[in-house]
Amino acid sequence: MLSNFKKIEAIYLANIYLDACLDTWFQENWGQSAQMVRYADDAIFVFTDMKKAEEFKLSLASRFESFKLKMNDDKSDISGSNPFRSHRKPL
Repeated sequence: MLSNFKKIEAIYLANIYLDACLDTWFQENWGQSAQMVRYADDAIFVFTDMKKAEEFKLSLASRFESFKLKMNDDKSDISGSNPFRSHRKPL
């Protein structure tokens, strides 16, 4: 039973840590340029400018490093999308 309590406690502490390390920092420094969706320790960042997205990724890696954290390179990527591009094949 104590083991389950420790797991729950760790989740809450990680959330508090990420609030300071990521959430507040993102809003103060990048909130005008992008949106963030975070669930537990995963996050998606949406930019309309690819250059800003690339700058952000470098800045985020540096920020995490200062908190002794590391991004998961397998899950960290920048992908482009054009909402006006049709994904349908021509008739």
